[in-house]
Amino acid sequence: MHPFISYGFSFLLSFVLAVLTVRLLTYWIEALYDGSPDDLLAYPDREETPAFLSRRNLILAAVVFSSLYFSFSLLQGEKSLVPFLKNWFAIFLVWGIAVTDGEQHVIYNIMVGPFAALGLLFDLIGYGTADMPYITALVAGVILLALCAVSRGLVSAGDVKFLFALALWTGEELFVILFVCGALAIAVTTLILRLMHKDETAPRIPYAPFFAVPGILCCLVA
Repeated sequence: MHPFISYGFSFLLSFVLAVLTVRLLTYWIEALYDGSPDDLLAYPDREETPAFLSRRNLILAAVVFSSLYFSFSLLQGEKSLVPFLKNWFAIFLVWGIAVTDGEQHVIYNIMVGPFAALGLLFDLIGYGTADMPYITALVAGVILLALCAVSRGLVSAGDVKFLFALALWTGEELFVILFVCGALAIAVTTLILRLMHKDETAPRIPYAPFFAVPGILCCLVA
């Protein structure tokens, strides 16, 4: 098949799957919000279910499409469907976690749990990302739990679970890269917010979205 046709097909399929993925993810997120007690959500007085073409969904569609197209480009010539399913699950769950933490400062176990379990499953069936990612996840989990204990709420248990799951997907080298990138982005954003709110308390920023971008890239290239 001519490369132009091949990439054109990837472009079209990525677009269709991005639309379907965003619709599914949006309905799932709204269902989780509806079933959550008000004290769990940072902003319980949210508006009703947003329209499909809301700003959030347009942004989400853009990043999902970009991720899917990048995934298809990497998988050119791949005969097995498993790598694509692996990438799609990573895209779906990581962006879902990023959206809920970004909007309501909450990371749902029903999202991060399957994400971690799938990382283990793909490793067991021979599509793992690195040798013994369990060691990386265990070491990262212990360090992050200690950080959570001394951070006085700045690092939540949800953040620890999300990063633990990312470690299962990426392995040692890629996890260090995504962690450093995410931490630097958080540090720069925090500094900017403090400079903008000198006379008042700067708003708390959610961490998951900052780790989601390098995290999903590492999941795709691993």
